[in-house]
Amino acid sequence: MIFLANHVMRDHVIMGGAAALAAIPWFGWRGSLLFWLANILIDMDHYLHFAYARRGKSLGVKEMFLFHQALFDQVRRPDFLALEVFHTVEFMALLGWLSFGVWPSLQPVFWGMAFHIGVDFVHLAKLGVFTKRCNSCVEYVLRRNAMIRRGLSPDW
Repeated sequence: MIFLANHVMRDHVIMGGAAALAAIPWFGWRGSLLFWLANILIDMDHYLHFAYARRGKSLGVKEMFLFHQALFDQVRRPDFLALEVFHTVEFMALLGWLSFGVWPSLQPVFWGMAFHIGVDFVHLAKLGVFTKRCNSCVEYVLRRNAMIRRGLSPDW
């Protein structure tokens, strides 16, 4: 896929939009819109990470994108380890339980987020950095502790 060469928000907007249009027979227009928005808004965890790291200073969206680009430029460092909470198995399991058991109208949100995570997986694998993002909070704690035992500082 040509879009996966340079992975940016635009790619999620375009590919998610195409997938949402294709999903209209299953979700209807409203559900497909929810799918598309969920595919984009899942990345709010990036903003939350940015706000936490900046401790409330300079919280503009442009600065957030620059912050994460600077982080991603360091992805090949041996002490690099990322956790994006809305991209984790735990979060998706909770959302799955809610959407398939408690609140069925959330199913397009679940599938939109799952689509986004799938696109991210392909992108990270293509770059050879698939293991730099933890897919679970438990995995993050275990890998972070192992890095610290090896003398690395993942909290840099």
